[in-house]
Amino acid sequence: LHAPGFFDIEVLSPSRLTERVFAAAGQDALTRIDDRGKQMALARVLMENKKSLRYFESAAQKQGFIARVGTLIASFKQAGITAEQLTEHTKSLEEGAKKDKLADLALIYTAYNTLLQGQFVDGEDVINAMLSRLPASGVARGRAVCIWGFDIFIGQMNRMICALAKECLHAEALMQLGSESAFAPVWESALRLKKEAEEAGIACTITPLPMCCAAAAPALNHLREQYLCSPSAVFSAVQENIRLYAAPTPYFEAHFIAGEMLHLHEKGTAFEDMAVVWGDDRFAGTVQEVVSSYNIPCYVGRKLPAARHGAARFLIASLRAMAEGYPETEMLNMIKSGYAPLTDRQCWQLENYLLSYGIRGKKWLVPFDRGTEEEKAAAEEARLLLI
Repeated sequence: LHAPGFFDIEVLSPSRLTERVFAAAGQDALTRIDDRGKQMALARVLMENKKSLRYFESAAQKQGFIARVGTLIASFKQAGITAEQLTEHTKSLEEGAKKDKLADLALIYTAYNTLLQGQFVDGEDVINAMLSRLPASGVARGRAVCIWGFDIFIGQMNRMICALAKECLHAEALMQLGSESAFAPVWESALRLKKEAEEAGIACTITPLPMCCAAAAPALNHLREQYLCSPSAVFSAVQENIRLYAAPTPYFEAHFIAGEMLHLHEKGTAFEDMAVVWGDDRFAGTVQEVVSSYNIPCYVGRKLPAARHGAARFLIASLRAMAEGYPETEMLNMIKSGYAPLTDRQCWQLENYLLSYGIRGKKWLVPFDRGTEEEKAAAEEARLLLI
C-alpha cells in the first residue's frame, strides 16, 4: 500500500499487561479467585470471627454485607493500605464508633489475608505480584509507554505507572484536565501521581497540551475554552455564529433543524459538511425521520450493542430455538431478524400462520397441516427454507 505506519505498537489493558508479564517472568502456583471466591473466603472469615467483632457482629449476617466488605478490602489494597497499617491507625483513634468500625475491618482484613496466604490470590494481589515481576520480564524495557483512557489515577494504577516508568525509555500519562474548580478531583489525581513518581526517583512534569481544534468561529472556540470555567471570561467581540432556539417538542426542533440545513444548502454549503449533535440518543430517531422527509441525506453515527445487530439476533434466536424446543418467541425473533432466508412477504405470511395456528415445538419439524390449502402451501415453503 506504500502507506506509512507503525508495526511495533501494542495496545494493552492492565489485565493484558499482567498476562504478558507473567508469561515472560512466571508466576506463583497459587489459585486465583474471582469475586465469588472472595465472598466465600470472607463468609468463612466472618463465621470464624463473629464473636470478636465489636461493631459489625449483628450486621455480619445481613444480605450484602459480605459484598461491601469485599469492596472495602479491594479499595484498601488498590490504595496500598495493608492490614498492619490499618491496625496501627486504629490504635491511634479515640474510643468510639469510628474506632470500633475500623478495628473490625482490620480484623477481617487480617484474617482474610491469613486465609488466602500460600493458597489463593485475588485480583488486587495479582497486580502487586505482576509489579514485582515487571523488571525481570523485560516487557517494558526499551519501550515508550503511553497511558491513556483513564479518568483519574489512584493507588495501584499510580504504582503501575511508576514501575513502567522505571523500566521504559519514556512514559507519559494523558489526562483530560480543565479548570481547577471543575476538574478538582482530576487535578488532585495528577498531582498525587507526580508526587509518588518523584518519591520513587522519577522525574515528572505536568505539561498542558495545546488545544488542537478544527477551524471554527471565534465564538465557538471561546465557548469551548470557557466551558465549566468559573468565573468564565466574557466574549467581547460581536457574536454572529451562535443562536439559541427553544422548540415546544423534539419534533418541532427537528423540523427547525431541517429548515436550517436547507437554508445553508441554498447558500452553497454541502449537506456532507453539516453535522447535528445531540446529547440524548433518544432524539436520533426523530431527527433521522424528519430530516429524511425533506430529502436531506442523513447518516446517524452511533454505536449499537452487538446483540441488536440482525445477524447476532438471528444466530442467538436459532440456537435458543433448537435448545429450547422451538418456542414461539425465539421463532418470531428468527423470522423478524432480517437475516432469515425468506422474502418480506414470506416473513409476514409465516408470522401470521404461526400466530393463527399456534405453531410451536415439534410442529416446526413436520409439514404444516392447518389452515386452507393456500395458507399451508405458503407457510410450508417458508418453513422448509427456515428450518
